[in-house]
Amino acid sequence: MKLLTAGEVARLLRVRIDAEQFQEAWGLRLKFDDQPGISFTDLSSFVVMRKRGIATVLTQDRHFRMAGFQPVP
Repeated sequence: MKLLTAGEVARLLRVRIDAEQFQEAWGLRLKFDDQPGISFTDLSSFVVMRKRGIATVLTQDRHFRMAGFQPVP
């Protein structure tokens, strides 16, 4: 996987979750009830990323790996 430089990034996209995505994120909250430190923002991100087919993420947050995403070192 090739990492993009700042000059290669074409755009940033701000996404607002709708009621259906909120419910999906809430379902994840219940699924991950053994992880009280996971934020609802993370859970919402998981929903949006899955819907958009995003599998890799630039983060050191262990919750993303736990949810099946591939952190980029």
